[in-house]
Amino acid sequence: MKFNKVEKHIFTPEEISDYIKCFEGECLPKLIDLEKYFEGNNPFILTHNNPDSQDAPNWKCQIPYGRKITNTVAGYMFKPGLINYTHKKESLDKEIKTFFKKEKEDIKTSQLGKVVSTFGFGYELFYIQDAEPTWVVADVKEIIPFYTTDIDPSLWCFIRFWDISNSKKTVTRMIDVYYDNEIQHFWQNDGLDKVPTVRIAPNINLFSGIVPLNVVINNKEMIGDFEPVTTLIDAYDTICSDGMIEGDRFAGAYLLMSDGISQPDSAKIKTQRFFEHLGKDGFVKFLTKDIPTQFFQFMKDWIKNEIHQQTHVPDFLNTATGPVTGAALDRLLYDFEFLCATKQSYFQEGLYNRFEIIDTVKNVKETDMVGDEIEITFTRNKPSDNLTNSQIYNTYKATGDFMAETLMRNFAPFVKDPEEELLEVEEKNREMMALYQTPENTDTNTSTEENTDTEENI
Repeated sequence: MKFNKVEKHIFTPEEISDYIKCFEGECLPKLIDLEKYFEGNNPFILTHNNPDSQDAPNWKCQIPYGRKITNTVAGYMFKPGLINYTHKKESLDKEIKTFFKKEKEDIKTSQLGKVVSTFGFGYELFYIQDAEPTWVVADVKEIIPFYTTDIDPSLWCFIRFWDISNSKKTVTRMIDVYYDNEIQHFWQNDGLDKVPTVRIAPNINLFSGIVPLNVVINNKEMIGDFEPVTTLIDAYDTICSDGMIEGDRFAGAYLLMSDGISQPDSAKIKTQRFFEHLGKDGFVKFLTKDIPTQFFQFMKDWIKNEIHQQTHVPDFLNTATGPVTGAALDRLLYDFEFLCATKQSYFQEGLYNRFEIIDTVKNVKETDMVGDEIEITFTRNKPSDNLTNSQIYNTYKATGDFMAETLMRNFAPFVKDPEEELLEVEEKNREMMALYQTPENTDTNTSTEENTDTEENI
């Protein structure tokens, strides 16, 4: 998908209507299909009919492989708590953590990562609530961004539209157009083919000349993680559905008899479930064909393996890969990390842009949250080799070249908040020292010192 490049100007209602129609005709169908693949409502197999007969078995097995790929990526890279922010100024570092905790930033970031993995891009829509900036992960099916025509394009405007149904089953479309200095509001109340009309007067954009939309992309091509293998997912659904169809055909096979039976005999056979009075050479069997089980299994395994090969996402449930700890895990994740490195670079750019949007409001309060003094740290959610990590931790600690918080963040993944953990350790040490410094110990130490002084004087 490619974003629109348009010369900067105020859109007319006719232009707004045309852009929405174009988006609904060219972009929206693909986004809806990707969403269906993620939900497990795979569109191809749902519309696939058995060519033999309308009365023949027609299984529609929907294997949610798109969901598996996205959840694997999101769980590995964007699980809440995996991304941390550190500011060099202690006061601002504390402010950021407090602000993000209030805004449930870790959950919103995890949601954004899942959206970006599914569609190839995602949006964060910012607004002001109680004089503070906040944001939501917006629906990509409801937003159309517009970029400048420069060599390095920048976002200068976007359209957000959503439909509202009432009790009379008529649809009203609400439209907001966000510019750097104002937000215009329209609606289409007499049918979606009509030109939008003004709903209310424009509002001032409170984000100091910045369009309040954070666009985060998955890669340069803006392709979702499972988008290139949707045809393989369709093939997997088809092979599984065909297997179920053959099973149904076997269960409903025709009965083949060498001797005919009368109507009373057939009723008796249904009740007693056995045949009698067959001739000397008589036989009873089902008319079936051999099911190529080896072929079905081969195709399933090949397609499944190809999905993981082409997405670069390993199948962690595949026991054939052996144990997934330590060095074995690193080898398994080697190809996966190439994918994650690209995703991380673009996602990190989006997180810095989030800070810039927030800072346009925070600067009004004379608070500089961003700049070059903030560091974003990504951690992977993978099984850890605790023995190896502890050895590395102790080795680096012995050198004295690294902060305890840095070592704990990198080699003690079971610690959720290293800074808080170190404060608790320090407090515990103070309590132990206070417990040790009893009145008896103090008197003893004083007496020892006095005796030493006396001996020195002598």
